[in-house]
Amino acid sequence: MIARDQILDTIDQIYTARVAGDKSSFARYWAEGSTYEMMGAPQTLGEQSRTKNDARTAIGELIDTFKFHTVNLVDSVVDGNRAVVRLQIDVSTGGGPIHNTELLNIWEFDDAGKVQSLAESVDTALVARMLSGE
Repeated sequence: MIARDQILDTIDQIYTARVAGDKSSFARYWAEGSTYEMMGAPQTLGEQSRTKNDARTAIGELIDTFKFHTVNLVDSVVDGNRAVVRLQIDVSTGGGPIHNTELLNIWEFDDAGKVQSLAESVDTALVARMLSGE
């Protein structure tokens, strides 16, 4: 089992890279076969909300679509190799306006400290508005 501080440090490093748009650094954080799932209203998010996708591909696509300007940790709970993290972010897409919202992430790590899965709860109405250009 990895230490609580190592889990939170890894999550912090991931979001630092996310804000920088640094897709090339993500491979070192994700275990082979790791998954990503965006949780939310299926009518808003389509298959993305119900499917566990290859994390590296899914995160790369999200970086291309959504620019994170800031990420602030609001709260976290770590239990063994799992963590639940609440984040406040400033995000935009396609050069549009910056929106402030929150994410709730459920992380699972392997014993080597690599991410096995990430399930992310988002404001699906905001995502839909942003993608439609509003």
